[in-house]
Amino acid sequence: MTTDSNNAQILIVDDTATNLSVLRNMLEAEGYSIAVAASGERALSIIPRLQPDLILLDIMMPGIDGIEVCRQLKASEATQAIPVIFVTAKTAVDDLVSGFNVGGLDYINKPFHSEEVRVRVRTVLQNQQLKREHSAMFEVQKKQYEQIHSILENVANGIATVDESGHILYINPAAEHLFGYAAHELIGQAFLTLISTPYQQACAEYFAHKKNALGQKPCEVVGQRKDGSQFEFDLSFTEIGSDEPQYIGVMHDISEHKQVERDLHTLCETDALTQIANRRRFDDMLAFEWKRGRRTHDAIALMLIDIDFFKQYNDTYGHQAGDACLAAIATTISDSVKRSTDLSARYGGEEFAVILTRSDSASALKIAHAICANITALAIPHEHSQAAPYVTVSIGLTVMVPELRQSVAEFIQVADRFLYTAKRSGRNQVAFSHESPLAHSA
Repeated sequence: MTTDSNNAQILIVDDTATNLSVLRNMLEAEGYSIAVAASGERALSIIPRLQPDLILLDIMMPGIDGIEVCRQLKASEATQAIPVIFVTAKTAVDDLVSGFNVGGLDYINKPFHSEEVRVRVRTVLQNQQLKREHSAMFEVQKKQYEQIHSILENVANGIATVDESGHILYINPAAEHLFGYAAHELIGQAFLTLISTPYQQACAEYFAHKKNALGQKPCEVVGQRKDGSQFEFDLSFTEIGSDEPQYIGVMHDISEHKQVERDLHTLCETDALTQIANRRRFDDMLAFEWKRGRRTHDAIALMLIDIDFFKQYNDTYGHQAGDACLAAIATTISDSVKRSTDLSARYGGEEFAVILTRSDSASALKIAHAICANITALAIPHEHSQAAPYVTVSIGLTVMVPELRQSVAEFIQVADRFLYTAKRSGRNQVAFSHESPLAHSA
């Protein structure tokens, strides 16, 4: 079987030699390759091997007639696609219908008219050629679809296709795994139902904008799983060709990445020894709260805390004991500061700092005394301390409402000055701005 209708091979089946000769001469003149069979039996024996592009089949033949030959050809998978044009002297409608019913595509009347024969043969061959081309194109598209489907089914990222209103048309196994739903549970559902409520508006705006601005950066959102848990992922939409607009969404789980970012951020802001905030975190928060206090006129309390006679402690008990002491005191300070909006930090060496946001003098002073008491309660021995036989601290405390004419540095200087006052007054006490130094009662 050829793929070019101009070089097609045609089998003529007729029990009359004259008919074979006439048709053969007509069609060879058109450039076709011609084979002949003088009976239905002969035709059936050679067609599977020959695989002609077209069969001209006489209806009235002795033995197996044309109708039966066509029926057998159409019943065989190997020959059923070969087109058949019946050749007949019959003009009755029933006879022609019988030929069409068994699979014939057309008919040629006897006696033959050369132009009619050429046109009918050419038309059938051209239609078959188009059919083969369409079939080949369909196979290519089918293969492409299968390849794309295989990629979508096996890709690590979640994939969903949605219609213009945002309802899910398809979701791949990776997306099923991300959200904890089976595909049939999501088909037809609004995609936004998979997004955590606080992010739904941003996601809806992103999708609406994406339809008119392809190439936009992915949107970071929080997904809502079937079991109620949440996860972070990047979401990007791209329009895909269709009679009705459709969009393909790609979802990349970034939960682990975000957790690593948070861990690194925490690591950068955490003191390695004491596991409370470090100086960098302290500086950043104080600057932020100072600016906010200027806008809101809320007071900020600041404590600078120093371990009394810590050099002598290290000299007596060693640096490992000193490190353990620092860690214990850091934990105690942190535990004494209850609100999540406040901050305990290692300021440097044996010094610590506490920021109390939106505080007042009475509350700040109460917490400062609690820190002193709680550290005393640790009863960490310190035989060379001149303040007490155990580890104690001195605290400088100041409370201010930030003003434009004041700076963060000046605020710290005030707290530092009162820390010096607490030390000069015998240590193991709180010195507070606007008041006389208040010795701590153990």
